[in-house]
Amino acid sequence: MASLLGTEAMLVRVHGWQSRSAAWSEQSAGDGCSVSQPETSDPRGAQRRYAIANPQHWQGYGKNIWGMSASDGPGPASDPYRGKEASFLGYAARGVGIVRIVDDGTIAPTAAISSLPFAAEIVLAATPEMYQRFGSSIYSSCGFRDAFNPSFRVSTERSRGGKDAGWVARDYIGIDEGPILAMIENYRSQLVWRVMQADPYLREGLERAGFSGGWLEERRPLNPATLSCACGSRASRVP
Repeated sequence: MASLLGTEAMLVRVHGWQSRSAAWSEQSAGDGCSVSQPETSDPRGAQRRYAIANPQHWQGYGKNIWGMSASDGPGPASDPYRGKEASFLGYAARGVGIVRIVDDGTIAPTAAISSLPFAAEIVLAATPEMYQRFGSSIYSSCGFRDAFNPSFRVSTERSRGGKDAGWVARDYIGIDEGPILAMIENYRSQLVWRVMQADPYLREGLERAGFSGGWLEERRPLNPATLSCACGSRASRVP
């Protein structure tokens, strides 16, 4: 996270299985900093603020249209944009850092939606707006497509989205859809987190690696009766 603040790929794919409110390691955090709360403890807010500022003036970016992560892209290509040649990437780890920016206007819905348990207010605003604004161009039978780029307008085989969506990836990717589903359920009931936290092999591995505290101190056996999905008022708010 230090080199690319706001890049979500690794973060959500780890936190989909383990709550960040848990263990910390003296070996990895000898300075007393919690591993589960890195320096960039608010990458979703950072992404949203960057999209609002939109220093490169990409199309679509705004307070409810944001999400940067490793994803496919419309390139490699160089095409006119706002009176100059802009470089568009293919697959790339996009993000914004202190010394490095990888941003070609490509938006990955999973980067925003998979952040639901950690930033519910802004994610619950972003998800329906992406769907309502771009509709079936970016969302279809298997959920949200991998990525889209409203700034890429060249009429070629690479550009297949609707009028506003610009280029849209052709595929649905399991490591996009999986974290979305897991994080929606973690927001609703913490089901995935609770199952993983009760796994004795995971606990032993973390402890042998030097992690301690948080839920590792809670020696509760796995109770199947507690693993039902949420169906209360909180679940009804999930878009």
